[in-house]
Amino acid sequence: ETLPELAAYFYSQADEERAHAMRFAKYLVDAGGRVEIPATPMPKSDFKSVEEAVQISLDQEKTVTQQINDLVELSLKESDHITHNFLAWFLTEQLEEVSAMGDLLKTVQRAGETNLLFVEDYLARRKPRPSAKPAAAMA
Repeated sequence: ETLPELAAYFYSQADEERAHAMRFAKYLVDAGGRVEIPATPMPKSDFKSVEEAVQISLDQEKTVTQQINDLVELSLKESDHITHNFLAWFLTEQLEEVSAMGDLLKTVQRAGETNLLFVEDYLARRKPRPSAKPAAAMA
């Protein structure tokens, strides 16, 4: 069964993650640092279920959030307020990402593997709503 909305969602997520990586790279260059991007292992691409794929994505977002929190802690320890300010945007972004992926996981779990068209419909109807932003984004 093809799931074009789910595929489009994950393609969009991948594009967004690349943009975030480039944002970090630009910051490092602007700050006089050196950018080195090591080879990364090939990501898993064979999943037992849609739920497994979304759960792995949610876990990854939570890992990234912790990594950014660790960088924030380091920037505060080093009194690097410019880096702290740079990272603040990512904290808000991660709140949104974890929330959105968590919502998608709940939707997938409700639908079950036999009603994935419900997930397709959910993703097709998803539209950004300014009033739906987390409180941290409104500060």
